[in-house]
Amino acid sequence: MLAARRGSDAPEGVEIVAAATVPAAGIRRGMIVAIDDAARAVSSLRGELERRLGTAVGGAYVGIGGPHVGSVPSRGLVVVSRSDNRIGPDDIRRVLEAAGAISLGRNTEVLTVVPREYIVDGERNIKEAEGMQGTRLEVEAVVLTSATPHVKNIRQVLAQSDLDDHDLIVSPLATARAVLTPRQRELGVALVDIGHGTTDVAVFEDGQLLATTILPIGGAHITNDIAIGLRCAIDAAEIAKHEYGAANAGTIGKRESVELSVIDPLQDGTSFSRRELAEIIDARLEEIFELVGQELKRIGRWRLLPGGVVLSGGTANIPGIVETARQAFHLPVQLGYPNAVSGPKDVAANFSYATALGIVFAVADASGAARRGPHLSFPKLPGARFSGGGVGKFFRSLLP
Repeated sequence: MLAARRGSDAPEGVEIVAAATVPAAGIRRGMIVAIDDAARAVSSLRGELERRLGTAVGGAYVGIGGPHVGSVPSRGLVVVSRSDNRIGPDDIRRVLEAAGAISLGRNTEVLTVVPREYIVDGERNIKEAEGMQGTRLEVEAVVLTSATPHVKNIRQVLAQSDLDDHDLIVSPLATARAVLTPRQRELGVALVDIGHGTTDVAVFEDGQLLATTILPIGGAHITNDIAIGLRCAIDAAEIAKHEYGAANAGTIGKRESVELSVIDPLQDGTSFSRRELAEIIDARLEEIFELVGQELKRIGRWRLLPGGVVLSGGTANIPGIVETARQAFHLPVQLGYPNAVSGPKDVAANFSYATALGIVFAVADASGAARRGPHLSFPKLPGARFSGGGVGKFFRSLLP
């Protein structure tokens, strides 16, 4: 959880003033499985942030992820409404509404519509149509959806935690806003954000979102594998992963070992091989990257992204993960450090905060607080509450 405020001298126009984390509860694979447990964890998180901030936190912008979040390509068409044929904001709103008016399965709702390109009187590849002249406006878009029960559960958790629900922002888009550069999005890039219970994938091309998916596998699965392999507690496995773990097992000496009692006092006299630990990590990472590869093949972008792959999320901290990813994707791979963060250094250097930072930047973009530039846009359908109104309250709290 992050708290931010306007910062006239900050690179992105906002400054992070406080950050807090607590152990997750009531959540599995990005889905809420126990509302009361999740609400208690959020309340604890809120209390920790308020203690560091020295003031009350009343509301939150929330990142929404999980395997029930998906994307569907769509197209919208409207006739320009003005008599002088100048495309205005109302025309943009209506064409996005038309793109979002698609038939969805039961208990599924539209979160947002992301335009890929506008088409004015048959002229394609238009990024910003407002202000242009024409009679016929079309949009090629990606419609982001979620299971309605998933949305309702998130809002119930916030209500039980006494937090106002300002809006839901799709997590892969938020992370992309934080870590991808305009040049990467223009060339074609895949963002792979390996979180605790899920892996978010967002693919961009020509500066726009091409597709997004959320895989129900993440860093927690690596931890579980380690706990089974080392016959230790989950907490000890998590410590082993971050303090002694590595990917690319071939770089670890065969005789490097660690006393298990260092991380689990109940295991006195037992040791484990760092190479074996790395092999456990490698096996699960290879599975994750194979699933990501299947998604790239599905959308026809396997090995066809000049901007390569950008890794983010807490699991991206594992040493050697970049080389493992290069071998899996046969593409350039780099770590996705957040762009121009003003605030505590541990926030900018911690991949776990990437999504929360992206939410900060996205809301700042919408409010006009952020520096102007070729950022990702987060258009909303009518009735959504994501807007510049009351944005001063936003700078008090943001919840990833």
